Amino acid sequence: MILVEQNLDFVKSVADYLYVIDHGSIVYQNDIDQVKDEEVFRYLSV
Repeated sequence: MILVEQNLDFVKSVADYLYVIDHGSIVYQNDIDQVKDEEVFRYLSV
């Protein structure tokens, strides 16, 4: 299943693995237990 979501807390509660895609390229990927919020937040915006 693919989930497209900007709420990192929600994603962490339902996902096993995280990919961040920016302009069609994977810019961050990690097991959900090892995700570093500060690294992901720079790509999330509203």
